[in-house]
Amino acid sequence: MTKLQREMFLERPYLAVIGVEEPGLSPRVVPLWYDYKPSTGFSIIVKKKSKKLLLLQAAKRFSLCIQEPQPPYKHVSAQGPIIEIRDCVDHVDLLAVATKYLGVEEAQRFLQGRAPSDSLILIMDPKKWVTADYS
Repeated sequence: MTKLQREMFLERPYLAVIGVEEPGLSPRVVPLWYDYKPSTGFSIIVKKKSKKLLLLQAAKRFSLCIQEPQPPYKHVSAQGPIIEIRDCVDHVDLLAVATKYLGVEEAQRFLQGRAPSDSLILIMDPKKWVTADYS
């Protein structure tokens, strides 16, 4: 995949599966929504009171894989350090990611009753890429 093909692929609403080191065990692997911008990297949103957050803060890095679930199969994997952790300050932070996956109207409904202050945004700077396109 070229860089342009990779960036176009990452705009699509596929789930990412992230892997983070869990001492004494295999890596913890969980699906989640993501946002990607070439200028900043991957953004993920994590609940403040989650085991996932504790592991991410300790490891200071993670890997992720995004795949096309239907033939012809494609995937993008990346790994890198977490370069920023910040509070979700309002629904604008959550709306961008939710809209990618749900569309505007459904995202607004999804966010009703959710408190942005319960979550953090983590940004990963991808240092290593692996891509494949089996078409």
